[in-house]
Amino acid sequence: NGPTGATGDITIDNLTSLDFDKVKLTGGAQNVKNIVKDPNVQVTDKRGTGAGWNITVKSSEFKDTTDSTHILKGAQINFPVGKVVASDSTNTAAPTAKAITVPADGLDNAQ
Repeated sequence: NGPTGATGDITIDNLTSLDFDKVKLTGGAQNVKNIVKDPNVQVTDKRGTGAGWNITVKSSEFKDTTDSTHILKGAQINFPVGKVVASDSTNTAAPTAKAITVPADGLDNAQ
């Protein structure tokens, strides 16, 4: 959470963790919101080629912090379309954002 210290031509400079706080399971479908204010991902592309880049995300299983055999099956994380802000007015093509749904199943299903 926060600055990553990454170096290179393309870097993820800042990354905000998600926090769903404590949730009491009811046995039915529930929608739980991230309680972190202003979550963000900051990327820097120093190449200057306009070749583009992508960010992908995947999730581990949602496990009880005191008993890892208790796994929340069927959980998913929905990311709405984010707001893309360029800090450099010389961008030739603005990045695009899209909504994604990430299953919290621990499989290699990066979105």
